[in-house]
Amino acid sequence: MQRLVSLPSAGIGNMPESSNTCRLVTYSGRVQATVSATVCATTCRLVTYSGRVQGVGFRWTTARISRRHAVSGHVRNMPDGTVRLLAQGNDDSVRAFLEEVAEALSARIERVEETETACQDDLAGFEILR
Repeated sequence: MQRLVSLPSAGIGNMPESSNTCRLVTYSGRVQATVSATVCATTCRLVTYSGRVQGVGFRWTTARISRRHAVSGHVRNMPDGTVRLLAQGNDDSVRAFLEEVAEALSARIERVEETETACQDDLAGFEILR
C-alpha cells in the first residue's frame, strides 16, 4: 500500500530537514505486513506583495493559479495596501506556485517579502480572505 504523507519540516530518519524531494520509505516491524509510504517535506511560505496589488484582481488571479498546483493557503488584502499570501505544500509545488504568481502579476508587483513560517495542519484548499 502506498500513501502520500505530509510531514512537518523536521527531518525523518536520514532525510534532512531541507529536503525538497519525496522518498519512498518502507517500514517493517512486528506486524506481518510491510507498510510503504511516500514521504514529502512540507513547507509553508508567507509572502507580502507591494505595488499596485489591490483592486486589480490580484487575489482572484492568485486563487485561480493555485488550482494548478498542489498547494493550500489563502490570500488577503492588508490595510497598508499590500497583499499577503500564505502557501503550503511540498517545496517544489510551493515554489512553482509562487513563481507563476510572480510571473502572471509582475506588472503589478514592485516588492516581494517572503519568509518561511510554521505549517498549519488545518489548511485545506486555497481561499480568498476578506
